[in-house]
Formats: sequence, structure tokens, C-alpha cells
Amino acid sequence: DSECQFVTKDKCALEPLESCSLAPYRYSSQDASCLRNHKGLWLNSGLVECLTAEDGVNVVQEIHTSLGHDGTLDCKQLDIVVSVAEYLVEVDSVASISGFLLPTVHNDLREPSELTYDNHYIQRDPSEGKDDSFCFVHERITAKVAQFFKVQPLSIKAAPSSAIAIHFESTGPYESITHRIKGLVEDYGDNIDVFKELIQNADDAGATVVKFLISWKTFGQNNLLTREMAAWQGPALYAYNNKTFSESDLKNICKVAGQTKLTDYTKIGRFGVGFCATYHLTDVPSFVTKNQLLIFDPHLKYLGERVQPTKPGMQIDFVKENTGLQNHYSDQLAPYDGVFNCNTTNPEPNGFEGTLFRFPFRQPGVVSDICNDTFTKGSRSIESLKRSLIESASTILLFLQNVNSIELLEQNDKSATSSIFKLERKGEIKGPFQKSFCLPIGRDFSQPPTSQIERITSVSGKNRKTTLWVVSSALGQRKSLEQAQSYGVEDGLIPLTEVAVKVCKEDDGVIPLNTEGGLSCFLPLPFGCSLDFHVNGFFDITKDRRLLKRNIWNDVLISDSLVLAVLELLQYLANHAPDMHSARGDEFLHSYFQLFPTGEPKHDCVDSVRPILSTAFAKELKETKHTIVWTKSFGGCWMVPSEVVILGHDFLLTPFKDNQRVLICNLLVSQNVAVITVPSRLRHLFKELTFQEFCVFFLNNISHFDTAMRDKMTIFILQHLEAFKDRYSWLNDMIASASFIPTEPKGEFAKAAHLVDSSVTDIANLFAIEEGRFAADNYMKNRQVVVALRSLGMACWRLKDEDVLERAHSISNLDVDTAISRSRLLVHYLLEYHFKVYRATYSKPAKQLSESDKKLTSSLSEVAFLPVMKCPHSKFTCWRETDAIFMKSLDIFPSSKYKLVYTSYFTVDGTVPHSLTYLLTFKGNPNLQDILNHLKTIVSWWRNEKYGLCQAKEILKFLDESTKEIYSYLALETFGPASDVASLRKVRNKDVFAVISSELKDVPFIWQECDFYSVHCVFFEEKYKCLPYLVTLGNDRLSLSTSHLFKQLGVDDTISQRKLLLTLQAIKTDFEEISLPLAILDFTIYCSKRLNTYEENTNLFLPDVDGIMRSKNSLMYSDPQIQALYTRQECFKSLEATSSSKRQYRLHPKISFHTAQYLGIQNPLEALLSNYCDNSVISAVGYGQHEDLCDRLSNILRNYHADTSIFKEFIQNADDAGASEILFILDQRNFKDKTLFDPCHSNWKKLQHVPSLLVFNNKMFTDEDITGIAQLGKGTKDNSPETIGRFGIGFNIAYHVTD
Repeated sequence: DSECQFVTKDKCALEPLESCSLAPYRYSSQDASCLRNHKGLWLNSGLVECLTAEDGVNVVQEIHTSLGHDGTLDCKQLDIVVSVAEYLVEVDSVASISGFLLPTVHNDLREPSELTYDNHYIQRDPSEGKDDSFCFVHERITAKVAQFFKVQPLSIKAAPSSAIAIHFESTGPYESITHRIKGLVEDYGDNIDVFKELIQNADDAGATVVKFLISWKTFGQNNLLTREMAAWQGPALYAYNNKTFSESDLKNICKVAGQTKLTDYTKIGRFGVGFCATYHLTDVPSFVTKNQLLIFDPHLKYLGERVQPTKPGMQIDFVKENTGLQNHYSDQLAPYDGVFNCNTTNPEPNGFEGTLFRFPFRQPGVVSDICNDTFTKGSRSIESLKRSLIESASTILLFLQNVNSIELLEQNDKSATSSIFKLERKGEIKGPFQKSFCLPIGRDFSQPPTSQIERITSVSGKNRKTTLWVVSSALGQRKSLEQAQSYGVEDGLIPLTEVAVKVCKEDDGVIPLNTEGGLSCFLPLPFGCSLDFHVNGFFDITKDRRLLKRNIWNDVLISDSLVLAVLELLQYLANHAPDMHSARGDEFLHSYFQLFPTGEPKHDCVDSVRPILSTAFAKELKETKHTIVWTKSFGGCWMVPSEVVILGHDFLLTPFKDNQRVLICNLLVSQNVAVITVPSRLRHLFKELTFQEFCVFFLNNISHFDTAMRDKMTIFILQHLEAFKDRYSWLNDMIASASFIPTEPKGEFAKAAHLVDSSVTDIANLFAIEEGRFAADNYMKNRQVVVALRSLGMACWRLKDEDVLERAHSISNLDVDTAISRSRLLVHYLLEYHFKVYRATYSKPAKQLSESDKKLTSSLSEVAFLPVMKCPHSKFTCWRETDAIFMKSLDIFPSSKYKLVYTSYFTVDGTVPHSLTYLLTFKGNPNLQDILNHLKTIVSWWRNEKYGLCQAKEILKFLDESTKEIYSYLALETFGPASDVASLRKVRNKDVFAVISSELKDVPFIWQECDFYSVHCVFFEEKYKCLPYLVTLGNDRLSLSTSHLFKQLGVDDTISQRKLLLTLQAIKTDFEEISLPLAILDFTIYCSKRLNTYEENTNLFLPDVDGIMRSKNSLMYSDPQIQALYTRQECFKSLEATSSSKRQYRLHPKISFHTAQYLGIQNPLEALLSNYCDNSVISAVGYGQHEDLCDRLSNILRNYHADTSIFKEFIQNADDAGASEILFILDQRNFKDKTLFDPCHSNWKKLQHVPSLLVFNNKMFTDEDITGIAQLGKGTKDNSPETIGRFGIGFNIAYHVTD
């Protein structure tokens, strides 16, 4: 108000920016009273109600503009800028940060990004001044304001770093980093081994040297990144390796239990939780590699504002920022300087060529969310830490890929350093050690197994010890490889295992030493195994490395890859073994066989590897081609396990003694059988040569042995055969099947079963001595041998089956007389000796043959040694003959079947006992078709030969018997084994009966009255007999089943009328115009009487007066009523004199006229009329299609009325005929009806009693008139113009009044 001036209203507002005055750049009611007094006026004029943060920012910009390039702020301007900045912080106006300027210590305005605020916690001496390399904000700008505007503090400017994000998998809705790390550390429990994890990481990085330093030195606490870091400047564990971190290593080390190396199976660290194990020692781990310093602070309380919950660590380029670090944080770098040649004071341009970890020990009083263990000098925890590395020193380098040197040092608080122990690995040759087996790259698993010697030297104080190891490596080639290629690669698994054993190497070879087994997953695991070698592999283990997981991967890795590694180890040792013929060879084998894994450990130790390995090893040993077993055979050599044998358990039992065992071994070695001797625990791994197998070998090579050795062994076996019997049930069969007994006279070897006891003459006489069937004399003189040979099958009272067969075969090679004799003797032997046990069942085969007897009888059935039955009668020419004297039983029928088959097949001679048919296989029942063909052959033969054989009683009797048997067979096939009449009334096998019926349909197959007859001629109960047309079966010669068969085939009880009719036709056919014999004539008369009620007699034939068969249509009988007329009238006599086609024959007088009438035979009158009857007299003129005669007449009359036209037509016809007179007479008379054309027809009689019209003219018909009057629709007058009748229908008009 004191300096009044006009301003535009856009620079004014009624209310100030809270208590902040922006005058003279902006005005409000606190700056101008006029604005306080007239608020309504100003609001209505459009004045804003209140100044905003934007106004404050604009004012600062205006101040900056007014200052120019070198201007400085005055007090008022400084107040305004500070006030606006504090206001923006208070209202949290983040949007106003952009473009805002802050005052510097030099009273000018600059961007916040160009400024630094001093956040150092140590009070500095003011005389030191500010570091000119940084531009600081004005002292009136508080740290809060500076942080709001993102001004970097001096601590970061002096040591710029990148925030480190530590990644982990959360196991719940929320899990802090410290909680996750704590869980991993607790999972380890007491088994946590920081050294192994760090060695593992170094090996993965490709380092060859690893060093550890336990330092008790304390460093300065002034120039640190934060005040809180002072708690970690004391004692620490350092870990050094000679490889630097890669970019991926830097990323991976920040992941908590993320298994970052899972899919990189060239990294052994994939099997543990790695770097997180170090949190067992410290809460603030750090390390230097190349130009980077990394510090982790998962608690977020030691690195201050540099860390965030998601990025609890920092990474500093200590080379690039060395000046700032030395000026402000020199104490922070001091603990690294000078340790294992690490230089952080004056670093090289590339930084530190290696990696140096520092793990400051957690000290008492430090509160940790991860672990409460503390580590102080001399404490149990420190000693346990040292011991964890020292105790595994002997094997820790064995399976590492790169690390060849490990050293543990200790430094006191005065910086004095001493070595606790040192390990170094070298090979057989000078120079750095190089692993011969490298982890595969990619998916190439083709690397073959390898072995190499590793020389490990340990130095502890003045003590120096060197141990030689053979390490063998192998990749799985079966299931583990399949698992790895299918999903194992994604899970970071490869089928690799290794084994290692201590050895002693001298000039002449390598000898394995006693080795206490252990288990490694590239580094020793905290649990062992009971094997006699160390095992390493890509096992799937728990994260804490405590246990192998029980899963398929570990199982297949052990059963596949580990087995191959063990075999590779054994092969290497075998290839480098000392002289096996010396004493050292025995020493070698003793230790060597200890390496063979078996199911039972030699000491008390249970593990999960040995059971799987021993089973798989035993299986693989049978298939492997590794030459890993020593044998003295072939002059001494290493052989494949499957090619060697050991003497089995059998040879350790009685009656074997040492001299027999020596004899057996000598026999085997002499024949180059690889025999070995192994410890008892390994016997199950090798094929045992059993006593049975030895016997096979001995018997198969009997001719190759020295005679004396052979006889000793042969006699030993035979003499102890009874003693062996209970134990070795197979021995009898084996020896019985071997040809090892010398025979007379030439000493050839023969089976015991081939021999015949020469002391039993009844059997021996069947053989000649030249046949070599008798044992040598020296064997037969030994009673024990004879008993043994008999028990082995030497024929004594019963020939061997093959001998029987051989005897049967021999018959064909003998002369006829000798052959017949041999045949009878052999048959007698079979029935009385060989098959004597079945003798009681020959007539009734109730007892079944044994399998061996079945086989023998089957074989005998195929040998031609049985005589064939010959034809019993020379005239019996239908018998099938053969030139063969002997035939197989398979090819002939038993003699009991010969009546069924003699026309087609052969049968055994009747001298052969029938009981043999129960032993040998003869042709069975002939089939149906054979029997039918047989019957038809007999019928055909008989019909051709019967006139010359009718007096041969033997043949007739034979036919009578054979036909009975044939009929019985057919009945059995048709009805089955029927036992009563009811079962015979129904055909059981319809298909069989259909064949029988079809085959015998037209065959006269029924044998009766010394001849064969068809079913139509044969009857069961017909009393009349007329051969060959009617035959009555004799009930005395037919079985019940045969009778029913004949009935089914058409044989009736009595002859039917139809069959009588057919029989008469057959007689006509047989005799034609010949007079019948009296018996047959009587039969025809008998037939006529039986047919008098049969209506279907159209084709009936009967005898005439001369006994000649005539058709009934050509016969006439003598009717008593017209008999007189017949004898008087010449017309009747002329009937018998007409031509043959019209001639009528008189029926035989023995056939009554009543019978003749019933049979439809004409009387003389009817015959006479039929002789004049012309059935073709009426004909119609054809036109169009066929039309019935009555229909034709009806159609003609439809167009003509029935009136006087009828008379006109008759008058016209009479006139045309030339008649001069015509009469029409209506006749009302009745006439008699006894002598009519057809007295039996009722219609004729009716016509005798109805009125009629008579038409008469005095002119007779000509033949042409008779023909013309019968034509319908067309007469004979068409071509006669002189006849008027040609214009009408003529005689047809008469059908209007009559039919």
C-alpha cells in the first residue's frame, strides 16, 4: 500500500497462497487493503478468489528471468522461492516439480537435477568447506524439500550405484525377502555348508583356484555409506576365485532360490540354493568382481535410502567412482583392499581380475530376521565352519569340473595370515590338470565313457599327503538318456555319473585300495553310501542337499548311467592290472572284486543307491561286452562276464571230493571252458556251472577226452547214480539220452536205451550181434554198472518203443516167409508183452493208453507190417484186390469192418487178433458216402452177375450177411444209437438221411429173396407176393432200426393204390405185347380189385383176354345187359377188326364187369359210339386273339333276335340244299333213358324228358355240308353265288333255343 501502483487483475487474487506472500509479483488481500474492503466488487469483476501453486511456480520463473545470466537472489526473492518450494512439498504437488528451480548456496536458481544436498551423517569441520565438484542447494532448503524435488544426496553423488533387485518366489499372499531367505537357511539346518556352495559357484564360473580367508580384523567406521554399515566392518569370511562374474552371473546371484542354473547342466550349482547359504553367516554379503562392488541388504536397514523393498542392494562401479568413494567412503572400501591382491584404492582400469566375496560375521547383539547364529573368534560355530571344509578335503576336488586348488587361511586382528590347509589336484602328467570328461554342451550325449587318474595333494601345516584316484565317467544310454531327452533337459538333468576309487600305482600296474564310499553331487553330500567307491552324479536332490529325491530320474540314473560308470572303472583297472600270474595278481583280484556292487554291504550302512545299483549291475553284467573277469583258460585272459562260469553249488556237496573237483576243473580247462573263482558274495553275479551242465558238457565231448579220464568219469557217474537220484531227477534222463556206452563188437558209443540185455534170451534173440545192440563185456561184468544201465533204459523184459518200431520196419526188408513169421512174432509180442498191462481191456477198451504207448501205437500204425485179407471166393469179382502182402493199419480197416468196405478198401487179415484194433490205429468207421458207394457197387455187380451166381450158396450167404451190416450202419447214422421205438420214429441226423435218400433214390438196394429190390417193390405186411414187382420183407432178418430206416426211405406196410397203378405200368413196360405169366396175370387181376376205388387211374393198364397188358381206353368189358346184342350185331364184331389205333380189346374175363365199370372201362356200346365220335367236328374261324367257343357263339347271337328269323334260316338252308319241302314239328314226347350213349351221365337222361323242335327237309347233307355247318362265322357258301344262305349265319341260329 505504501507504493501504490496499478496492476492487471490477472496478477491479483482475493486470498494469498496460504501464508506465503508473492508480492510484488502477485497480490492478495494481505498485500492490498483495497482487495480486503471490496471483495464483492472484485468477484463480480472476474477477479480470482485465491492464488494457486501454479502462480507460485510462475513467480519463481519470473524471478529467474529477472535475474539474468549472472544475477543473484535478494533476500525477498530468496524468501519467495523457499516459501513456494515448502508450500509445494506441503501440498504434495508432484505435477509442479517439472520446471521448478531451487536456490543454490551461491544464491542463484538451478534445476534440481544439477544439485546435491549434503546428507552425510558425520559432522564435518566447517573449515573443510564444501566439495567443489558438487553444486549444493541453499542451506534453507531442507533435506525433505530436496528429496521431494529428487535432488541426489551427497552419498550417492560421491558413490553412484545401481539398485539391485533381488527376485524370489513368494509362497503366500505376501512374503518378504528376509522371510524367504530365512526359510532357505532353515531348510539347510545343521547341514549348511557355505564352503561347498561357494566352491560350487566358483566351479560353475570356470575358476581353477578357490581360496577362503577367515579374517578377525576390524576396519574404520567413519567414511561409510551409512551409519548402520558400521556394524559390518568387523571379522568376516572372504572367498576368492580366479574368475570374474559375467552379466548373467550378476543377474542370477540376485535371485533367491530361483534355481537360475536349472537348465544349464554345465553348472553344478544348479543342485543347491547357492549364494543364499551365505546368509547363515551374515546379513550384508558383498563381493567385488571386475570393476563392480555389490552389497546386499535384504533387511533394508543398512544401506539407507539407497535400497528399496524391491531392490534391496546396490552395485557400484568402484573404478569409475573411485575419487568420490575415496573422498567420502574410504572406510567402506578398506575391507576389500589387499585381500588376495584386490586393490580398491588404486584399481586397475579393468578392476579386479577375479571375484572376492566378503561375508562379515553376524556379531552378538545384531537383530536379524534371517538367522540368529553368531560367529566370534574361537566359538563352536567358527570351528564347525572350518571342520566342514577340512573333513571333506579328501574328496571335494574329485568330481569338480574346473577347480583344481582350494586353500583355507586365517588372519588375526593384526593382519597376520596363516594357511590352515591346502588342496591341489593334478593329473598323471605334468602341467595343469585337465578333466578328460567334460559336461556335454547342448543335447550332445554321445561322449564315450572315460577314466583318468587324479593326484590329490593335501597340505596341513607340515603334513603333506598325496592320494591317487581313478575317476571314471559315463553318460547313460538307455532310460536315463530317454528321460533326459524327453523332459530332463528342461529340468536341467543330464544322464551323467562318475565313480572314483583310491589306487596304488606301481610299474607293473594299478591295484585298487580300500575306499570308504561316499556320495557326491559334484560336491560331497552330507550322507554317505555303503559302496567301496565314491559316486558322483546329476542326482535330483533336495534343495538343502540332505537327501536324494525318491523319483524315477534318480532310479534310472543309477540303474543306467551309474552302472556304465562302474563298468568303465572295472575295465580301466582290468586294462591296467599287474601281472595276473604273480602274487600281486591275487592281491589285485581280492581288492578288485570288492568293487563289484552287491545287494548286501560289507559293513553296516544303509543307503538308497546300493539296492538299485546292485540289481541293475547284476542285470547289466549279463549283457555287457566289457572284458572285466580274469580266467586261467586260454592261457589266462580277461573275458566278458557272460562268457565265464563258476563251479556251482552242486560240486560242494557229497559225493564230490577234492579229487573229483580237480578232475572236473582240469577237464573244463582242457576244453577251454572259462572257469573263474570269486568271493561267495559275488557268486550270484556269474553263471554257475551246475552238475547238470557239466554232465551235458562231458557227455557231448565224450569222444574228445583221454580214454582213462573218460572211463573214470563214466564209472563214477554210473556207480553213484543211485546216490544222485534223489538230488538230481534229471540225471537219469540225461544219461539215458547220451551215447556214451561202448558196444560189441566194434566199441561204438550207444545210448543205454539203445542197448539190449544180452542175458535175456527171449528179447535178445530178436537181434543180431552185428547190429551193435549189446554193451561191451567189461561194462556187463560190473554189477553196479549193469543195474545202472537197466535203470537207464537198457531193454530187459520189454523192448523200447523205438526198437518195436524198428522191428516193424524191418519186416519189409525180409523175404516173404521170414517177414510173415516176424510179423506174427511182433504181433504176439505186442499183445503178450509190450501191451500186457492192457490185456484185460482188449475186448472192452476201458483203460486208456499212456502217452508213450499212444505215440508208439500211432507210429506202428504207419508201418506196413500187417497182412492184408484176401478175397474169400474166386467168383466174387467185386472184391478189391491188391498185390501188397503187408500194409499199414492206417490204410486198412479192421477185419470186423470188411463187410462194409470190401469193394473199395482193404482190411487186415482175419488171422490177426481183433484185440490189436484196440492198440493200433486202423481206418475208422467208413464214411457214409463210402458205404453208399459200396452198396451201389454190390447192387450193380449182382445185377450183372446174378444169373451165373444164383446157385453159389457161399456168395448168397455172404451177401445176406454183408447187406444186413450195411443196413445197420445206415440206420445208426440216421437215428443214432437209439435204444427204443420212440427214438426211432424221428430222424436225428437229417443231413445224413437226406444224403442216403438221395443216393438210393433210384437204386434197388434192398436184398430179399436172393435179389435186390427198390423201395417201391418192398413192403412189410403185404400178404400178396409177386416177384419182382411186390416183395414182402421177412421180419426175422431185419433189425428194428433197419425196419425204421426202410420206412423212412419209402417202404410201406402195404402197397398203395398209386403204387399198384405204377406197378401195372411197370409190368406193361416189361412185357409189352407178350402174354403175362400166370403168377403175374393173377397179380394184375389182384391189382384191378384193389384199384376199383382209385379215381386217378387215367394211365391204367390191365390184361386182355390173351393176358396182354392194354390201356384201359382200348379195353371193353362184357356187360350182361348187352351181351346178346354184342353177339348178334356185326357192328360190334367189327370193333375188334378195326385198325390198331381204333381197335378195342376185350378185358380179361377174370376181371368182373363191376370192377371194370369202377375202373372206367367202356362197355361194347360205348366203345362203338366212341369209334364214331369225332371230337374235332366243331371248329371256329379264328380271328384276332384266342376266344372260348361258348363266348364265340354268344357274341354271334348277340346281333340276331330270337324270333321268326330262326325258321327263315332253316328254310334258307333247305333251299340252298335243293329241298322242295320243309316241316317244323314241336315234339312234346318223353322217351326211355336206359340204353343211352352214356347211361351213367345224368345229362343224357334229362334230354330224354324235355320238348324239342324237329326240322325236316327232303334233301340229304353232302360231306361238304357237314363240314361247313360246323364252322362258326364262315360257311362254305361264300364262293357259291347261287346259294342265298351265304348272306346269313346259317345253322348257328339254332343255339338260340338249345345247347
